[in-house]
Amino acid sequence: MKYFILSIFSVLTISNACYASVWYVGPTRAYTVPSNVMGLVATGDTVEIDSGTYSGDVGTWRTDSLIIRCTSGYAHLEAAGNVAQKKGIWVVDGNHTYIEGIEFSGCAISEADG
Repeated sequence: MKYFILSIFSVLTISNACYASVWYVGPTRAYTVPSNVMGLVATGDTVEIDSGTYSGDVGTWRTDSLIIRCTSGYAHLEAAGNVAQKKGIWVVDGNHTYIEGIEFSGCAISEADG
């Protein structure tokens, strides 16, 4: 019985990974800024962001188990006066989110907001 349960768990884990998508973001891609895919990603997906500067693009990641990364240098997110939820450039509301190769700058929250 122990091996049966382990086998079922393995199949479910592998099949779940098969449904994960990779979303590509960059100036020359279908999705030009990260916020374009924030509402489209599903649990376990990966978001690959091209290096470069993304000015004024803020938002909230609500999905669990995301990998968000820039694999070639750094993607620089410059707030340019914008802020998500009066908290920052990105607000991560999902659990188990891994972020790599992303720089953030220029975000300021007023003292009245927090």
